[in-house]
Amino acid sequence: MKYFLFIVLLVAVVITAGCTSENKSTGSLTTTPLITTIIPYTPTTQPTPYFVDILQIKRNAQNIAYDDLFRYNEKYIGNTVYFRGKIVQITPISGGSGDEYGFRVATKESQNYGYSDDIIFVYYKGPRYLEGDTIDLWGKVSGLQTYTAVLGNVVTIPELQALYVELVSKASEKSAIGIATTSTPAQTGIFGTFLASDKIISNALGTIHSDLRYRQISDLTYDGTMLKNTADNEYAKFDANDEYAKYLFQVSQLGKDLNKWGQAWDDHEKQVALTYADNSARDIDQMSLILYKMKSSDKYSTFSADFENKRMYFDDMKQQLRMARDYTNTFMD
Repeated sequence: MKYFLFIVLLVAVVITAGCTSENKSTGSLTTTPLITTIIPYTPTTQPTPYFVDILQIKRNAQNIAYDDLFRYNEKYIGNTVYFRGKIVQITPISGGSGDEYGFRVATKESQNYGYSDDIIFVYYKGPRYLEGDTIDLWGKVSGLQTYTAVLGNVVTIPELQALYVELVSKASEKSAIGIATTSTPAQTGIFGTFLASDKIISNALGTIHSDLRYRQISDLTYDGTMLKNTADNEYAKFDANDEYAKYLFQVSQLGKDLNKWGQAWDDHEKQVALTYADNSARDIDQMSLILYKMKSSDKYSTFSADFENKRMYFDDMKQQLRMARDYTNTFMD
């Protein structure tokens, strides 16, 4: 009897082992379930693919006219494009995860009314933005969006899937670092030219600030050149002895040094990159010094409070620059 029980037990063990082996040979997942949990990204001080992904998105992005995007939409489907604009309406996506929204973004800016036309529809998933925020947007063209407006008319606009979004200025801010226009003298003549010029330069500096904040050093190659060209164009509108012309000259120098920093980054020339990073910091110091002198001048005394706000903004920009320099030093080791 004992012998019989031993034989039965032995046969059961053999059968069980055979089943386990068969499962393995057929690729059964019953004993090794798939891991489906996504581990959240944890920022570190070391370079990560996160920055590379953003740079790749920006490099691939096309700057195309709104009219072309609308008129020849089928041609651009699947392509990555870039726009700057103001969020004029936000609608939560029904059935979404709670962080999915539809943005209506105005991409055409006028001097008198700001961003108010050339609307695009953007599917966005991520941290909350507010209506009135001005953003830089990189997105993939997905077609045209048609909807019924409040008045009952049917509207069709281009549609993008957001890949990356940066905040340029909050809804509560008049501009990133521009001169306020609510308490300024008549916007004609030299002051009208000054106010228009300062807004253009402020927007260009806002792009540079964003590059530094997100350690997008490679982007400085292009954005630095754009800053220099913009400052040079505005410089031509003023007398060379004007204090604001001197400020524009220094902004142009900043653009040049930032461009060299970005080029050295792309060429893997660490010491050259660090040298131009240091030069850029000195450029910002000079810009702040010129603003201090303008603040005390008779001609621009009306804008003294605004100049002080700009100097505070430059303090933050310089801090971001120092961190971007440290990032350059670490990344290029």
